[in-house]
Amino acid sequence: MKPLDRYKWIIRHMKDNGDAEGERFDVLRKSFVDAYVEATGAKATQTLIGANKCRLLGKDLSQMHRAGYLFQSRLWISDNFASDFGLPKWVYQYWVHREIR
Repeated sequence: MKPLDRYKWIIRHMKDNGDAEGERFDVLRKSFVDAYVEATGAKATQTLIGANKCRLLGKDLSQMHRAGYLFQSRLWISDNFASDFGLPKWVYQYWVHREIR
């Protein structure tokens, strides 16, 4: 799938699966990562807990933020929880800013 098609899929998925308050999505949300991998055919590395790692999804979200399609903020994860399960201390979370024309 080409980048623009992936970006459109991400926007559509966020709008269809989020709430009216602009629910945020991140690379640790298993349902989001799994749906992205299935829809795009992107490669993912299996993890023991939580969402699989998909580098292409992280790259797409970052590029969409830089292009002004997504808002971005940090989501802090409890130090105890993160260290117990090998997770990062924080991740970026994203939500829709504007549509792709």
